[in-house]
Amino acid sequence: MKQLYLLRHAKSCWKSDFSCDHNRHLNKRGYRAAAKIGKRFAEMQIQPDLVLCSTATRAQETFSGIVEAGGFEWNMKPEPRLYGASANTILAIIKEYGPAVNNLMIIGHNPGLEDAAMALSTKGKKSLFDRLYHKVPTGSFISIEFDVPCFSDVSARSGKLIDFMRPKIEFA
Repeated sequence: MKQLYLLRHAKSCWKSDFSCDHNRHLNKRGYRAAAKIGKRFAEMQIQPDLVLCSTATRAQETFSGIVEAGGFEWNMKPEPRLYGASANTILAIIKEYGPAVNNLMIIGHNPGLEDAAMALSTKGKKSLFDRLYHKVPTGSFISIEFDVPCFSDVSARSGKLIDFMRPKIEFA
């Protein structure tokens, strides 16, 4: 079994001066959400073998806030291809990982993460799918399980949606 965790970066700031979208920081709500997510992940004992994180400032700050609040020492690899990635690009990145990685976390952006979650999972509770199809707000966490020996064997519609958590509701 392989476990894929998809995490949309926390809420970012649109009011600050930034030279480009890639450099936007989290806003106050985003920093608070990242801390709440980290504490909740500690309670849930979320322990990815590897975290692939977009190089965008807001994604990197989300990662930092989570590991600080949760007291984690996660192995994180900055992944520039995640910035603005489509579902197909995210799937291609996932497929690069073999049997050594059992639990993979991706911290990135919409619409790619939402599209990837919908494309990868067809099994799971209807209530989770209803929420997923409604909206994936910033700070949302999606967990998908695959019955494969390697992430390289993952394909569209092969996963089971295990969890979908939103910051204002499940992380509150």
